Amino acid sequence: MRTTIEMARTFKYSNPEVSFPAAIWAELVNSVIYILNRTGKSSIENASPYELWLKKKPRLNHLRIIGSPCYAHVLAHKRRKMDKKAIQGYLVGYEGDER
Repeated sequence: MRTTIEMARTFKYSNPEVSFPAAIWAELVNSVIYILNRTGKSSIENASPYELWLKKKPRLNHLRIIGSPCYAHVLAHKRRKMDKKAIQGYLVGYEGDER
């Protein structure tokens, strides 16, 4: 638990350009757990919890630095013809095995 909280705090303050609001705290904790489940080693078989549970190696090529700039697609029904198709934001987490 301590490692999770410390890593989430590090993510929150790691990029001086980004000031994450308190409402993002839970998402940062979820990101830490997502990363630790795929990269942390279990003491049982020297494998990550993901490998022990699913019996396959996790994909890691989609991981990016938390707090780094990113773009989010704006769905067609939420924009007009000449509006931007993407908005800039900052990466705060991952959704399942999505990229």
